[in-house]
Amino acid sequence: DGLTLARLVEEMGRSMAAMDGAGLAAPQIGESVRVVVAGVSASEVGPDMQPMPRTAFVNPRPRPNPALERTVREYTGAKHIVMWEACLSVPGLIGKVLRKPAIEVAYSDVDGTPRLIHATGYYAGLLQHEMDHLDGTLFVDKVAAGDLFYLEEFEAAAEEVCAGSNAPCMWGEVRFF
Repeated sequence: DGLTLARLVEEMGRSMAAMDGAGLAAPQIGESVRVVVAGVSASEVGPDMQPMPRTAFVNPRPRPNPALERTVREYTGAKHIVMWEACLSVPGLIGKVLRKPAIEVAYSDVDGTPRLIHATGYYAGLLQHEMDHLDGTLFVDKVAAGDLFYLEEFEAAAEEVCAGSNAPCMWGEVRFF
């Protein structure tokens, strides 16, 4: 017996909170539907970030938006961002992944209303990470050789791994380049 969409989203939100995650894709809990739940509360974000309300993305589709990409590139000088990513599907690992610094995502909400979001920085990376799950891709599939670490080792060696960073490296750190 399949879950209703509203119940699935509710269950995903509970699972995400219980595992202290910022996002969760339905396939991660064994549901073969294109649904992502993502959000970060004010208590979970760093000083340079705004909270992102928990949002359900039904059938999310990244769309090209050259104007958004150009604006972000002009502001940051970046074509990519570096995300230090971890994942509830592969616990205990963290890796450096290149992501687009800005994306536009078309999706429907739980009620079926079409929506559009522009995401930049950390949130762009988070949504790309979660949407990858919908296509069977994990962050470890995108990590270059030498950029995947056991989380315990990474935390112990954060200063060396993140040489040149003014802030400690952690899940969600974004560097523009």
